[in-house]
Amino acid sequence: MKRLACTAVHGLILLLAAAVVAAAPVHAAQPSVMGARAMGMGGAFTAVVDDASAVYWIPAAIGLRVFSIDASAAAAGVEGLMRLQELMNADPVEFLSWDGEEAAAVGVLGAANVGFLGAAYIVSGDLSVRGDSQAKRGHMQVTSSLGVGMAGDVMGDSSRGASLRAGVTVRNITAQRTEFAVTLTETEQRELTGSGYAVDAGVIVKATDMITLGATARNVVHSMTWDEGQPSDDPGIEFRAGVAIEPPIVGGTIAAEIGPGGEIRYGVEKRLLFNLLALRVGQIHRDSRSWTTAGVGLALGPIGFNVAGITSDFKEFGYAVEGLLRF
Repeated sequence: MKRLACTAVHGLILLLAAAVVAAAPVHAAQPSVMGARAMGMGGAFTAVVDDASAVYWIPAAIGLRVFSIDASAAAAGVEGLMRLQELMNADPVEFLSWDGEEAAAVGVLGAANVGFLGAAYIVSGDLSVRGDSQAKRGHMQVTSSLGVGMAGDVMGDSSRGASLRAGVTVRNITAQRTEFAVTLTETEQRELTGSGYAVDAGVIVKATDMITLGATARNVVHSMTWDEGQPSDDPGIEFRAGVAIEPPIVGGTIAAEIGPGGEIRYGVEKRLLFNLLALRVGQIHRDSRSWTTAGVGLALGPIGFNVAGITSDFKEFGYAVEGLLRF
C-alpha cells in the first residue's frame, strides 16, 4: 500500500505541474462551477464529489454510491440563465449600449449512476462581449453534451480503506455559436454549428480514512467539427487536482484544488444537526481576482437540496440550485 500511495502522489504532482504551466484559457466574468454543493465550497470539488455528478467532475468517483441522481442549474454574469437563449437570437448592434466588457455563463446538469456506470446530460452556455461604445467584439455559445462513464478500483477497496480508483467518461458534444464584430456603421457576424466528442479521465486516491486525493483531465481526447470553419478559441485539455480532508470529530470537509492557469480553489463544509444541515464557504483565485462563495444544504434521508451563491464585488452575483437522491 505504501507503493500505491507513493505512485499516486507522484502522479498527482505531475498533474499539478501540468495545471500550473498550462496556458490560461479565456474565462467568463465568474468561474463556471456546476452544482450548488460544489459552488458553496468554492468549486474545490474534484476530491469531494461522491454522487452521479462525478460523470462531469471526475469519472473516477462514479460508483462511490450504489445509486444516485443529481439535478442542478447554475448561472453567473450580467444576463444570467433566463436571458442567454434570447441573446443568442439578438441583433449584435444591441451590445453597443453595454458599458465595457461583459460576460455570462450558465450550466444545467442532470446525472444518474447505478453502481459503477453513470450517465449525464450537460448544457452550458457562455456570452463574452468586449470593447467600448464605438465597437464591440464577442461570442455567444450554447453547448450540450451527453456523457457515459464508468469507474472501478485499481488497487485496494475504496469502500473499506486505502485504495486507488480510476474512471473514464466519453461525451458527445453539439454546439451552436455566434461570433460577431460590430461598430456604429458595420456588423460582421457568423453562425457556427459544431459536433464532436471528448474523453475525460480521472483517478482518486484514498490515502487514509481522512484524506482523499483526486485528479482529472477533461478533453484528453477530443475532436470538434464546425460547419463554418473553426471558432476563435479551443477548450483544449483541462487538468484539475485536489485534496479533501475530513477531520475526525469535527464533522465536516476541508478541500482545495488547483486548475488551469494556476487557478486555486478552496472551501469548507460543516455538517450540523446529525448531518441534516450543511454550511459551506469558499474562495476562488484566478488572474489576480478573487471570488467568494457560500451555500447551505439540507438532507432528509436520501433526499438532499442545496443552494449557493458566488460574487467578487458583492454587486453582481452568480447562483446555483441542486436536488439530490443518494443511496
